[in-house]
Amino acid sequence: MATIAFQFNPEKFTQVAAYITSRCRSGMTRKKLFKLLYFADREHLFRFGRPILKDFYINMDQGPVPSQAYDLVKGNAKKCTKEALDNFAKHIKVDGMRIGLRSPAGTDLLSKSDTSVLDEILRLYGHRSADYLGALSHRHKAWLESERNRRIDYSLFFEDPDTDSMRELVESNQPIRNLSKNVRISPQPRTS
Repeated sequence: MATIAFQFNPEKFTQVAAYITSRCRSGMTRKKLFKLLYFADREHLFRFGRPILKDFYINMDQGPVPSQAYDLVKGNAKKCTKEALDNFAKHIKVDGMRIGLRSPAGTDLLSKSDTSVLDEILRLYGHRSADYLGALSHRHKAWLESERNRRIDYSLFFEDPDTDSMRELVESNQPIRNLSKNVRISPQPRTS
């Protein structure tokens, strides 16, 4: 079985982080943002065959963490371009573990299915604490069956037998995603 992988877009992550932060009334922390992203990516993958962020997740002590998004939030200049860091800082304020919105980042990179799933996850979990969300993620096969501090294969997200057909479709499309990694594609109009 091939590893399932997608192409991360830092500008889209900034839009998603701003979208979530602006709609979460109970405040935002790094941990809470990362857990909400995990639940949204997982749900979107089940329904539409792709995660929203297209980042890869790492199994960390407090649950799955989107790796490249984490580097942007930390301001890691060794792993992120200056352009991506500047764009993120223009819209999102990081103060220790707290995250706030500086200015709206737009939604032109978000599809209708992206915003629909994000809204649903915020409705279900936006009022929950980061610790609650972390504990909830510890029940998932993706965290339980992957190695600590290692990449989580997206195939582990498919723990429910009802998701087998979507997992097979996502896995069968991996060779196409591998070919397009080095091809720069202009943004597409918003669709599901």
